[in-house]
Amino acid sequence: MKRSSHSAWTVVLFGLLLFVLCCSCSSKDADDSQDQDAAQPAKSAPATPEETLLRMVCNSIAKNDYSSFQRATITAADFALEAMNISSMQASQSYVGSSLRPTQRQKQKEQFDKAAAGGPGLIDFANSTFVGVGSLIESGNEQSMPKGSYAYNIYSVKIETNGQTIDTKDMFPKFKIVTWKGSQRLMRLVYE
Repeated sequence: MKRSSHSAWTVVLFGLLLFVLCCSCSSKDADDSQDQDAAQPAKSAPATPEETLLRMVCNSIAKNDYSSFQRATITAADFALEAMNISSMQASQSYVGSSLRPTQRQKQKEQFDKAAAGGPGLIDFANSTFVGVGSLIESGNEQSMPKGSYAYNIYSVKIETNGQTIDTKDMFPKFKIVTWKGSQRLMRLVYE
């Protein structure tokens, strides 16, 4: 009997020793991780919907990838068709769906081609890296046909080029962004 109580105490003491060792190691690990966290720069805030959209648009232009660019866009005709509340068959037969929307898509393609080609006063997408949303240039509401309106914001972007980060507010294009069904979309590239 005496021998079993002695071994029970040994097990308890060994368990306490392990507990103390584990606590001291995890405390040291916590201190080390706090030191490492303090040495790390603060993580940036999650990207805003505008930043995510503009990154996609700028990367599409830099790669001359119109199909990616087009997935990020919307037209005023889309707002008009939504306000008309008609079926897709009726929309394709309407003036807005059969003529206006394709005309606006063609205009977006021309804007894309101009941005991808570059030139004096234009952002050099091919030789720069998107950094973030730049300045808010303009904000407002625009009428959509046949009724209703939509809010828009026009932004510049921040890019890194030649080792410097610049806001492109003095360059073209600017980016007209709208909200479409809860997400941010590019209405058009602005050159004026």
